[in-house]
Amino acid sequence: MSVSSYTKDGKTFWKVYLNLRSKDEPTIREQKLINGIDSEKGALAEEKRLYRELSQKLAVRASQGLTWGAVLSRWELAMRSDPKNPYVQNTLVDYLSCIRKWTPDWMDKPAAEITKAD
Repeated sequence: MSVSSYTKDGKTFWKVYLNLRSKDEPTIREQKLINGIDSEKGALAEEKRLYRELSQKLAVRASQGLTWGAVLSRWELAMRSDPKNPYVQNTLVDYLSCIRKWTPDWMDKPAAEITKAD
């Protein structure tokens, strides 16, 4: 259960913590913690509201597709696991380090949103 109580200065307060992950891409997640709720009933209501909010945010992020960093990681994994890989190990390392050096601002950006202007 994501609702729990805690005591601060002799008073009992409630907190709500939610952590949601995408079923299709586990690296995409939304999480939030809310402290200082006065009653359990209020905390349960806040949990429902927070669940709806985070589910909506998660759906939007999941529909945007993979980030540039995830695309690079998958490409690296594919190249390293393919026995017919045309690249030598050092070449892979050089390519990846060069790409990461020149595109650090793109790492958290959805790959579908990268344009010619970028």
